[in-house]
Amino acid sequence: MLDLQGQTYNLQTLCKGKYVFLKFFSTYYEPSLRELRSVNRIYRDFGEHIQFVCLSDESPDKLKKFLESSGMEELPVYQLSDELKLHVDSYEMDVTYLLTPESEILVTETEYVDWSHKCAVNYFDKLVGMDVTHSRTSEKIPTLCANEDM
Repeated sequence: MLDLQGQTYNLQTLCKGKYVFLKFFSTYYEPSLRELRSVNRIYRDFGEHIQFVCLSDESPDKLKKFLESSGMEELPVYQLSDELKLHVDSYEMDVTYLLTPESEILVTETEYVDWSHKCAVNYFDKLVGMDVTHSRTSEKIPTLCANEDM
């Protein structure tokens, strides 16, 4: 994968030994954009404790313009390398994974999720051993929180 300045990164090396929030997205798909806004909010709170990787198959110029116009410049966005594009189908461009430090999948979400919802924030708090207070609302409760009382 490539950062928006063209530097190559290896996902396994970048994320080794860390929890990983891996989001595939497209700037032309509205649910993906709404979800990315909530990802940006939780990145501000958990970015020091969880490795965030947002991947798109779009050009660096288009991604930079999108991030600037939406106020999400700090979000760690990468372009899929040609090699990765061979392994990612277009239908996978709106999926989110949460991985353990051992690279095991904890969560897979294929639909819109408000990751800044208090239930998701509580989940991340417990995951990284933090206690961050939030007052946010959601349009959809993440699957990982489906059994919690709201």
